[in-house]
Amino acid sequence: MFYKTGLGDLYEKCTKEDKFKNNLKFTFDLKNGFGNYDGTELLSHYHEAAYDAYMTGVVFANCIKFKEIDEAKQIVVQVAKANQQRVKPVELKDAIAS
Repeated sequence: MFYKTGLGDLYEKCTKEDKFKNNLKFTFDLKNGFGNYDGTELLSHYHEAAYDAYMTGVVFANCIKFKEIDEAKQIVVQVAKANQQRVKPVELKDAIAS
């Protein structure tokens, strides 16, 4: 999942890779003057305490969401397997024929 564990690398992966970027949306409170970190020059804010805290939160939330999505997929697969085991196609065909 993550091959580089630097905060900036993790943040970039969570905000740019398709597997992560559309799972959650984060916005800054621009109406109340918290727009310093909104925009295209975000790399210049790395290592500022407030922005590092924000990036940490984004990475943490994305990891939790990715785990949640993965667990949901596993449940769907387990349910599908259980349903296949309950009614085998041959048994269903025989039941319809009789």
